[in-house]
Amino acid sequence: MKKMRAKYSLPFRPNKNIRRHSAPTHKKYNYPHAIDWAMPVGTPILAARGGTVVERESRFNRWGGEKEIYHGNGIRILHSDGECSTYWHFRWRGIKVKRGQRVRAGQMIGYSGQTGFALYPHLHFAVYKTVGEKECNLRVRFV
Repeated sequence: MKKMRAKYSLPFRPNKNIRRHSAPTHKKYNYPHAIDWAMPVGTPILAARGGTVVERESRFNRWGGEKEIYHGNGIRILHSDGECSTYWHFRWRGIKVKRGQRVRAGQMIGYSGQTGFALYPHLHFAVYKTVGEKECNLRVRFV
Protein backbone atom coordinates (compact mmCIF):
# COMPACT_ATOMS: atom_id res chain seq x y z
CA MET A 1 0.00 0.00 0.00
CA LYS A 2 1.37 3.41 -0.98
CA LYS A 3 1.84 5.83 1.90
CA MET A 4 0.11 9.19 1.39
CA ARG A 5 2.26 12.30 1.77
CA ALA A 6 1.26 14.88 4.31
CA LYS A 7 -0.93 17.80 3.35
CA TYR A 8 -0.10 21.39 4.19
CA SER A 9 -2.28 24.42 4.90
CA LEU A 10 -1.58 27.71 3.18
CA PRO A 11 1.06 29.60 5.20
CA PHE A 12 -1.09 32.75 5.27
CA ARG A 13 -4.74 33.70 5.45
CA PRO A 14 -6.26 33.82 1.93
CA ASN A 15 -6.10 37.35 0.56
CA LYS A 16 -6.70 38.79 -2.91
CA ASN A 17 -3.45 40.79 -2.61
CA ILE A 18 -1.33 37.62 -2.46
CA ARG A 19 -0.23 36.13 -5.78
CA ARG A 20 1.71 32.95 -6.52
CA HIS A 21 4.84 33.46 -8.62
CA SER A 22 7.24 31.06 -10.25
CA ALA A 23 10.90 31.99 -10.03
CA PRO A 24 13.46 30.84 -12.61
CA THR A 25 16.13 30.77 -9.91
CA HIS A 26 14.31 27.94 -8.11
CA LYS A 27 15.48 25.48 -10.77
CA LYS A 28 19.00 26.94 -10.76
CA TYR A 29 19.32 26.29 -7.03
CA ASN A 30 17.55 22.90 -7.14
CA TYR A 31 14.23 24.11 -5.66
CA PRO A 32 11.93 22.98 -8.49
CA HIS A 33 8.85 22.77 -6.24
CA ALA A 34 9.44 25.90 -4.15
CA ILE A 35 6.72 28.54 -4.25
CA ASP A 36 6.99 32.31 -4.05
CA TRP A 37 3.94 34.28 -2.98
CA ALA A 38 4.10 38.02 -3.61
CA MET A 39 2.53 39.74 -0.62
CA PRO A 40 2.67 43.05 1.22
CA VAL A 41 5.44 43.43 3.82
CA GLY A 42 4.00 42.64 7.24
CA THR A 43 1.55 39.94 6.13
CA PRO A 44 1.18 37.40 9.00
CA ILE A 45 2.81 34.07 8.12
CA LEU A 46 1.34 30.85 9.55
CA ALA A 47 2.85 27.41 10.13
CA ALA A 48 1.59 25.20 7.29
CA ARG A 49 1.95 22.07 9.50
CA GLY A 50 2.73 21.40 13.11
CA GLY A 51 6.30 20.63 14.13
CA THR A 52 9.43 21.96 15.80
CA VAL A 53 11.35 25.06 14.77
CA VAL A 54 14.87 23.79 13.97
CA GLU A 55 16.32 26.89 12.32
CA ARG A 56 15.60 30.58 12.79
CA GLU A 57 17.29 33.69 11.40
CA SER A 58 15.94 37.23 11.72
CA ARG A 59 18.93 39.58 11.99
CA PHE A 60 19.11 40.73 8.37
CA ASN A 61 17.67 44.02 7.15
CA ARG A 62 18.80 44.10 3.52
CA TRP A 63 17.72 42.70 0.20
CA GLY A 64 18.78 42.63 -3.41
CA GLY A 65 19.97 40.32 -6.12
CA GLU A 66 21.85 37.06 -5.99
CA LYS A 67 24.69 38.50 -3.91
CA GLU A 68 22.22 38.68 -0.98
CA ILE A 69 21.25 34.99 -1.13
CA TYR A 70 22.64 34.25 2.36
CA HIS A 71 21.23 37.38 4.01
CA GLY A 72 17.57 36.42 4.29
CA ASN A 73 15.46 35.86 7.37
CA GLY A 74 13.73 32.53 7.67
CA ILE A 75 12.51 29.50 9.57
CA ARG A 76 12.69 25.73 9.11
CA ILE A 77 10.08 23.57 10.82
CA LEU A 78 10.74 19.84 11.19
CA HIS A 79 7.63 17.63 11.05
CA SER A 80 7.07 14.22 12.66
CA ASP A 81 7.48 12.36 9.34
CA GLY A 82 10.91 13.88 8.66
CA GLU A 83 9.67 16.47 6.18
CA CYS A 84 10.83 20.02 6.77
CA SER A 85 8.97 23.17 5.68
CA THR A 86 10.93 26.34 5.04
CA TYR A 87 9.76 29.94 5.05
CA TRP A 88 12.08 32.76 3.88
CA HIS A 89 12.27 36.54 3.40
CA PHE A 90 10.67 37.54 6.71
CA ARG A 91 11.05 41.19 7.62
CA TRP A 92 13.85 42.26 9.96
CA ARG A 93 13.09 40.95 13.47
CA GLY A 94 9.81 39.66 12.09
CA ILE A 95 10.03 36.07 13.36
CA LYS A 96 7.88 35.40 16.42
CA VAL A 97 8.94 31.83 17.31
CA LYS A 98 12.15 30.48 18.84
CA ARG A 99 14.44 27.64 17.85
CA GLY A 100 13.23 24.45 19.58
CA GLN A 101 9.67 25.74 19.95
CA ARG A 102 6.81 23.43 18.98
CA VAL A 103 4.25 25.06 16.69
CA ARG A 104 0.83 23.94 15.53
CA ALA A 105 -0.62 24.24 12.03
CA GLY A 106 -2.12 27.69 11.55
CA GLN A 107 -0.06 29.30 14.32
CA MET A 108 1.34 32.75 13.47
CA ILE A 109 5.12 32.43 13.18
CA GLY A 110 6.11 35.87 11.87
CA TYR A 111 5.66 38.62 9.30
CA SER A 112 6.55 38.63 5.62
CA GLY A 113 9.22 40.91 4.30
CA GLN A 114 11.86 41.36 1.65
CA THR A 115 15.24 40.18 2.94
CA GLY A 116 18.06 38.33 1.21
CA PHE A 117 17.76 37.38 -2.47
CA ALA A 118 14.37 39.08 -2.83
CA LEU A 119 13.66 41.56 -5.60
CA TYR A 120 10.10 42.14 -4.37
CA PRO A 121 8.28 41.46 -1.05
CA HIS A 122 7.27 37.80 -0.92
CA LEU A 123 7.24 34.54 1.03
CA HIS A 124 9.43 31.74 -0.32
CA PHE A 125 7.93 28.42 0.84
CA ALA A 126 9.29 24.94 0.22
CA VAL A 127 9.18 21.44 1.69
CA TYR A 128 12.19 19.12 1.88
CA LYS A 129 13.03 15.65 3.06
CA THR A 130 16.57 14.41 3.64
CA VAL A 131 17.32 11.17 1.80
CA GLY A 132 20.77 9.88 2.70
CA GLU A 133 22.90 13.03 2.57
CA LYS A 134 20.75 14.75 -0.06
CA GLU A 135 17.99 17.25 0.64
CA CYS A 136 15.11 16.58 -1.78
CA ASN A 137 12.65 19.37 -2.59
CA LEU A 138 9.11 17.91 -2.52
CA ARG A 139 5.93 18.91 -4.32
CA VAL A 140 3.42 20.39 -1.83
CA ARG A 141 -0.24 19.43 -1.50
CA PHE A 142 -2.39 22.08 0.13
CA VAL A 143 -5.72 21.44 1.85
